[in-house]
Amino acid sequence: MIKIDPKNPKPIFEQISNGIKEFILEGTLKENEKIPSVRSFAFDLKVNPNTVQKAYKELEKEGWIEVLRGEGYIIKKIPEKGLENYIKEKKKIIEEELNALKKIGLKKEEILNLISKIWREK
Repeated sequence: MIKIDPKNPKPIFEQISNGIKEFILEGTLKENEKIPSVRSFAFDLKVNPNTVQKAYKELEKEGWIEVLRGEGYIIKKIPEKGLENYIKEKKKIIEEELNALKKIGLKKEEILNLISKIWREK
């Protein structure tokens, strides 16, 4: 289930669309699989249906999902451009975190050791 964080500066529709993208990328949601209707997903997430609709429209525009008349939304093949944008977004987050670690005085080797440790734990 997607977690909505009201304290997150990202709009809720972006949190929803990013959550769906992550489920697609990790294989939890597969190509041609249906996703919940706007109303049922909004109910589950306790958000306004317009917010879910906005997230779905964004995902559709980017090529992650498509609407089949009378059937609802289904997952499409991972779009190349969508994947590139997703990676750019994650790269930006990593850069921000690296800068924060550098500001508190961590050296490159310490940061790399931290990354290696986290990688092994996952």
